[in-house]
Amino acid sequence: MTKLLDKQLDSSQPHRRELWQQFKKLPDPISKDQAWRFASTRKYRVGDLTSTENLSKGKLCELSTRSTILDAFSGQAVLAGNQIVGSLILDDETAALGVTLNSLGENPVIESSETLGGDKFQALNGALSKNGIILTVPDHVEVKQPIVIVHWAGSGGSFPQLHVEAGLHARLHLVEIYFSIGDEAGFNVASTRIRARAGSHVSRSVIRNWNVDTTAVHLEHLMVHRDAYLQSTNLNINGGTLRQETVLSVQGQGANADLSSISIAGEGQEFDQRTLQSHEASDSRSDLLFKNALLASGRTIFSGLIKVAPEAQHTDAYQTNRNLLLDPTADANSLPGLEILANDVKCSHGATTGQIDDDQLFYMRSRGINDQLARQLLVFGFFEEVIEKIQLPALESRIREWIETRFQ
Repeated sequence: MTKLLDKQLDSSQPHRRELWQQFKKLPDPISKDQAWRFASTRKYRVGDLTSTENLSKGKLCELSTRSTILDAFSGQAVLAGNQIVGSLILDDETAALGVTLNSLGENPVIESSETLGGDKFQALNGALSKNGIILTVPDHVEVKQPIVIVHWAGSGGSFPQLHVEAGLHARLHLVEIYFSIGDEAGFNVASTRIRARAGSHVSRSVIRNWNVDTTAVHLEHLMVHRDAYLQSTNLNINGGTLRQETVLSVQGQGANADLSSISIAGEGQEFDQRTLQSHEASDSRSDLLFKNALLASGRTIFSGLIKVAPEAQHTDAYQTNRNLLLDPTADANSLPGLEILANDVKCSHGATTGQIDDDQLFYMRSRGINDQLARQLLVFGFFEEVIEKIQLPALESRIREWIETRFQ
């Protein structure tokens, strides 16, 4: 891969070549590094990875059909590997309001941001991203239905980018969905950047439902300005190995952010989530709730930090990680932390790990509910407070269907 890309990234793309050289110089992650503690770092070695090949028109048409997740939406974009499938869709009413949904094409946005250990993969994404999406909502515009971005990962590497700008007092619900094209092993390195301008309201739902041979790194950068509200909900339903880095920057007075997540990890699966809640302005709030259900031999890692700057007085920030072990071979690791440099704040963190209540299982069995269904129902109850945050009934129903398949 290295020799091939050295030839492809010629002098006509100096920004890509610079990032490619940066990627090659940066060391591979190792578990001795605090930023990668507990992670199975060998799974993230790129090696001889090649980009996902372009698909036939017939296959692209099939994926377009399979991408219809919601009946009602204001816009939709579908990507397969490094290709855009069909046309980018905005309904007439939304387009008339000045909302734009465009392809980044061969010129992705090159913007270095703070990572939580994934700087090598940020460079890789910037060097190799061939198609990304940029969504802009003008000031004082409300997008009435969700805008849906669907990514299909195939064999080889795919490097999607998504950039979202919500203007002053704008309102948007964004849905990102990640699927596998087939059963082939893939490597997905994605970058999502969202900026919620002053007074805006942005809700974001991310569903990852890959095959078990997919390795993925998703770098999320979320910026919230004065009096804006951002809700970001991640649902990791299936996949192989996932590294999710979420950097939240609370930049304005009165800003409010709600981060939540559910993950289901089973045999051969490892979901590694690293978060930073960085408060840089006074009178701001953030709340994080990450829940994991672990099946036999499943592994999860949560490492989160609340960081409060000296000028961020009256910050109200919380961080909670809860793990439900469904098998004694499951392994959950939690590393919550605080770094407080202001003296008038309310900040707390906590982590809990426990097993299914035997009394609850006995109660269900006594009423004719088999063990598999009982566990499934208890997991749904455990996850429900996160799922209901989405507030899109049709999507919530599909999510429950996908979760149900993990227990079949």
